[in-house]
Amino acid sequence: MVDERDIRAYARGFHARFHEFAVPYARKYAQKLQNCGDTEGAEVWLRVAGMIENGDTMDAAA
Repeated sequence: MVDERDIRAYARGFHARFHEFAVPYARKYAQKLQNCGDTEGAEVWLRVAGMIENGDTMDAAA
């Protein structure tokens, strides 16, 4: 399982790069991984999408 801080860090950078396209792109990639049988990878990308969608991309210490 990927650490929550790592997911948050990736989500922050991903959102900064792709802006309003970040969530749909992450969800689409999660679906591709799921279709290929990579359930764990799909779950990671769905967590990334969820963090961006919920605005949870700030560090807990910030």
